[in-house]
Amino acid sequence: MVKKELQKLYNAVNAKLDIGDYGSFKSKMSNTGDRKKFYYAVGKNGFDLGDYNEYENRMTGVKENKTLSTQPARVKEINSKQYTQVANGDWYEAVAIVESTLKHFII
Repeated sequence: MVKKELQKLYNAVNAKLDIGDYGSFKSKMSNTGDRKKFYYAVGKNGFDLGDYNEYENRMTGVKENKTLSTQPARVKEINSKQYTQVANGDWYEAVAIVESTLKHFII
């Protein structure tokens, strides 16, 4: 369990919904089944915790290893505009560029 992520989640949800004390919350969140119940319960109350698998990975500290293909990939050059956006810290734009570029990686 990632304490920092768990504390942030607790603080955000507890500010809007009374979910009890942190100790009880932490104890319940150590169980996969209870984390899943919590995810869907708060989702029904208007909280968007993102994709379930990403949420679970954030809570457990597991880094997801996504393998796109076992075959060699073609690499697309990043043009100067894209490089400038990444260098200037335009994170959301950079992520969109990377996502659109990754679609072309698999042969």
